[in-house]
Amino acid sequence: MLLDTKFWVQMENDLDDYKRFYTAVSDSEDIEVLFCFGNLVDLVKRPEQDRLAKIIAETVNTYLPPLPPDGSEYRISKDPVDMIPDESLRQDVRVATQNSNEVETLQTIFRSSDWTSGSEYSESVNKYRQVTENYDFKYLLYLAFFDDVEDGEEPGEKVLQQHEIDVIEFVKKRIYAHRIALMAPNETVDTNDIADMAICVAAVITECEHVLLEEKWANIELIEKVTAELERDQSITIHTEFDDFVTALEQ
Repeated sequence: MLLDTKFWVQMENDLDDYKRFYTAVSDSEDIEVLFCFGNLVDLVKRPEQDRLAKIIAETVNTYLPPLPPDGSEYRISKDPVDMIPDESLRQDVRVATQNSNEVETLQTIFRSSDWTSGSEYSESVNKYRQVTENYDFKYLLYLAFFDDVEDGEEPGEKVLQQHEIDVIEFVKKRIYAHRIALMAPNETVDTNDIADMAICVAAVITECEHVLLEEKWANIELIEKVTAELERDQSITIHTEFDDFVTALEQ
């Protein structure tokens, strides 16, 4: 199971919510709580994380480092340091926290990190957005998966060889393509979206059974659109309300 960062912050601000969540996940041996790189990117933007570091350490089972650009394998870890994308910083933090417990390690990570989504995301979205404004969605996919497009039998026909695409590359690019295609004409590009997209990608790649997601992503069925295109039996239950989510865990 995976939570959007919004709900980790909610538990920091409402200890009753946290206690209920803690009890639900602690009472079951079948629940695995994931915390992914997208969550980390969201949280390093906030100035104070000491209490939230304790909440995460007490409830998270597995940390998910940044996913590779392609392939079908990904790393998982019990050490939050592995989520740091920069190798040099990762090694510095590992040395600095070698005698620290998990809470102290998370606090150090939050204080040492200052990543942002940067301008690259905005530039890429604006570039691909022009395609969706003037052409069908399939042309956006042709551009995203340029190396996997071949000539069809008919003159001018193009065919996307989907079966040749590694699952991680497929999910990442499909998530972004659907997000771009669903943007409103006058919608402003939000660089915070990149962390949310990373959470959605992680949910699909790790085949989570339950995901607690922001309503704006659930409403456009971003995850469902991608899982429907995968050739595997996968069912992800999407929740948008914290109470409903915890109730499902308690059953």
